[in-house]
Amino acid sequence: LQTERRDGSSYTLRAAYHRTWLNSLGAELLVSGEIGNRPAFAVDFYQPLDPAQRFFAEAYYSFNRHDQGIYQSNDSLAMYQTDVQRLGLHLGANVGVLGQVRLGWLKERKDTSLETGLPLLPGGHVDNRGWVASLDLDQFDQRWFPNKGWKSEVRYVKYTQIDYDRLDINLEGAYT
Repeated sequence: LQTERRDGSSYTLRAAYHRTWLNSLGAELLVSGEIGNRPAFAVDFYQPLDPAQRFFAEAYYSFNRHDQGIYQSNDSLAMYQTDVQRLGLHLGANVGVLGQVRLGWLKERKDTSLETGLPLLPGGHVDNRGWVASLDLDQFDQRWFPNKGWKSEVRYVKYTQIDYDRLDINLEGAYT
């Protein structure tokens, strides 16, 4: 549950199903969903490619919906709803117990529509697809509330339809 003076109250209820060791190499399936103000759904299938689980293939699909408000001087001018769908196929390698490196293909579709207010921005849909490379390393002692450790996420996307590249870098540390 969340409440804000400007946007009012919202809620989300999340659930997930995680199944491990679906086959002799240790395949995993994760299905998750959310209902509420920001509905979402995701399916992720992770398949190790060798018995030592050094290399893997991964396929996923996700959908989420969120609202974005446009304000001027604390007055709401418009509210847009955006649906985002992602489909990805990756090949990767586990870097010991530090994390993973991946290379793959990504397809995204964003549909935006005016919910209320003035049509200040155009609605419609945008389809993007391209290649993605990522390096995720994690040495936190706990996932949600770490006391010590570090985490780094580096992601590069080269969209093939449009002349657009994107590099995201996230570094985190926790020490008590």
